[in-house]
Amino acid sequence: MEPAIILIVDDEDVIRKALQRTLSGEGYRCHEASNAEQALEELKRNPVALVILDIKMPGRSGLELLPEIKASYPDTAVIMATATIDTSIAVKAMKLGAHDYITKPFSLDEVVLSVQAALRKRELELANKDFQRQTEGRGVEPVKTAGGRAQADRLLKLTVDKSASDLHLRASRPPILRIDGVLVRQDLPPVSAEEIEEILASITKPEQKDTFRKDMELDFVYVAPGIGRFRVNALWQTGTISLAFRTVPFEVLSIDKLGLPQICKALVLK
Repeated sequence: MEPAIILIVDDEDVIRKALQRTLSGEGYRCHEASNAEQALEELKRNPVALVILDIKMPGRSGLELLPEIKASYPDTAVIMATATIDTSIAVKAMKLGAHDYITKPFSLDEVVLSVQAALRKRELELANKDFQRQTEGRGVEPVKTAGGRAQADRLLKLTVDKSASDLHLRASRPPILRIDGVLVRQDLPPVSAEEIEEILASITKPEQKDTFRKDMELDFVYVAPGIGRFRVNALWQTGTISLAFRTVPFEVLSIDKLGLPQICKALVLK
């Protein structure tokens, strides 16, 4: 994977060089610009992932440049940098689309953490857009959901029958059970991506589907009648959905039934 390109926009050469040395040492490719016009030229020439943008610069300020960056390059993250500690300016910058706001003089370690967080958020936003494009017009929910629920219940019954704690479903792989802490691949046909989508659609409510489309991740509880209760994690990754079911016993076992040392009971009672 190519290293992310970071554009440092600041009229102070000392600050640009310090940030470039630090971020280059973290594995990023850094470009520099001393004003808004140079910044726009760099954005045209290079696929910039993140901009560190000074607010007070000669000519156009960072706050004036920020909306143009977000309008022309919506997938580019922006961190605002300023020597002014003004909450109203910070709020305005965030409303205009900035991912973060750092004040000078700043710790270079804090800048690195801010960059890492902004790039992680950007990756999530890009993945979310990709998910929306792939599901647009068809949605996660297929026409037939009864079959998905029936398949889920059959696999969950197998989970309970084998005293497994977890059931894992990933596209194009057989179901996997966690038995006594060990992942055991089952001698069953691979589950297709479409089947997993059907299962998810059949066991979720409309508002849960909306949450999953927005966040690409969902945690919820599913009760399989006559089988058991399960905590479910649905995750969109590498273009497909994966599901993890964990059994949640209806009965909360006591310390004695769990076979724990009696000192545990004494500690709890204290």
